[in-house]
Parts: sequence; C-alpha cells; structure tokens
Amino acid sequence: MGQLILCMGKPASEPYYMESASVNIYSLEEMSYYLIRNTDFIDTDFMCAEFCDWVRDEMRQEELADQLSDWLKQEVPLYEFSRRLLTYIGYATSEEMKETENLLKQFETKDELERHKIRADRFLRRGKYTVAIEKYIWILENFKEETRKDFLGNVWHNLGVAYAGNFLFAHAAEAFHKAYEWNTNPESMKEEILSLILSDQKGEIEKRAREYELGEEALKGYMAELEEKKDRAKVNEASEKIKMCYTLYKERQEETSVQEIRGMVKKWKQAYRA
Repeated sequence: MGQLILCMGKPASEPYYMESASVNIYSLEEMSYYLIRNTDFIDTDFMCAEFCDWVRDEMRQEELADQLSDWLKQEVPLYEFSRRLLTYIGYATSEEMKETENLLKQFETKDELERHKIRADRFLRRGKYTVAIEKYIWILENFKEETRKDFLGNVWHNLGVAYAGNFLFAHAAEAFHKAYEWNTNPESMKEEILSLILSDQKGEIEKRAREYELGEEALKGYMAELEEKKDRAKVNEASEKIKMCYTLYKERQEETSVQEIRGMVKKWKQAYRA
C-alpha cells in the first residue's frame, strides 16, 4: 500500500483479496490501515464467511474469527462491523476509528449509484483512470429513471476527465458532450471543445461552435487556454527530469541516465500504488 506497516504476527501466506479496491491484505494490521486510509473504498466484501475463514486459517486468530462469525449472524451494519474489528486489532487510534465510523455511517446513507461514484471519483483523483472509467460506465449502464440529471451529467463529465487522462481525447469529447446535455454546465461544454481541439476534429469543432453559438473570439480563448496548459506541462518536474536524462544520454553518460530513469519509474509505481 505504499507504506511500511509493523505487524505483530506472521503475515498470511495467502492474502485476502479486497475486490472493491483490488487490494491484497496480508495481515490484520494491514486490514486496519486499509480501513482507516481507504474508507471510500470499503464495501461489504469482507463481511462474509470467507473473511472469517481467512482470519482463522491464515491469521491463526480463533477468537476473532468466532466473533466475526457472530457479528455476521447478528447482521450488524458495516460501520459497526468495522468499528469492532478495528477495536479488536488495536492498530488504529480512537480518533481514527471514530472518523472511519462516521464516514461509513454517511456512506451507508447513499444509494448504490452514489457509492459507486464516490469510489470512481477516488480512483480518478489518484490517477487510476482505467479503473475510474470502468466504474463510471457501470453507473451509466445501471442508472434508474428517477436518477437526477445533474448527477448523471457529473458522471459523464468525470468520465470525460478520465478518458482525457488516458489521452483518449475523442472519447473524452463525446463524454463531455453527453455531460453538457444532462447538466448544461459551461465547464463541460468548454472541456468538450478543448478535447475536440486535442483530437484534431475540425469538423466537429465547427459543428459544436454553431450549436453552442460560440464566436471566433471564444474559440481563440479556448485555444489560448490550451496553449497555457501545455506550457505549464512543459515545466513540470517529470518533464524536466526526462530532458535531463536525455541530455545525459547524448553526452554518453548512459549509466547515470539509466539510474535516473529507474528512480523516476520507481516513484511513478509508488504513486500509482498509493
């Protein structure tokens, strides 16, 4: 999970897989860390007999496994199940347990679509665009007739952001267009035009400009904003590092260049897994 966690017992030889966040858990302390640091991802996928068996067989915690089984029979809510588990393990502070409990209580007041969007938005913020795309699409394939238009518009908008994050600008433009149809948010319209520019769809740009009654000055403004974003991207830390590595390579300092590149890739992997 990106940090060193002190485990009192022996880690599991077979991890417990948390499907809601695609994470393997190897110890009870790691489970505690997961619960308090990834509350938005918590689902009922560990409130089951399989988790009880894992605690019993892999963690060798007979007493806890029996208690977990009893809590399942009592059908305690997710926030209560998590609170009791955290209390038993003793890894989290009282403040962390209280915060986790409160967040889970709020989470349980949301309907299924809202919970999926919260998780998708979390993946989006962490730059895990492909997973976010899958979750947004699930929402759009499962919404109900009474689902609010502004909610669906926001889902389409964030789907566009995720597509753009994967450089799929044509798909992003389509998503932003759908978003604007649902939420009439000017930001969605602007992002659609920018995505059309990035995907070089001149015909579509002209079509949307007429549809949205955008004059030449407005389009010039969008182009200027896009160029400004490109300029900012050119001076970020990663791009500067890549330029330095290329310079080292040209100067025949291959070993130093390779070391720098490996260091960058390691940081990217750690950021992705965090």
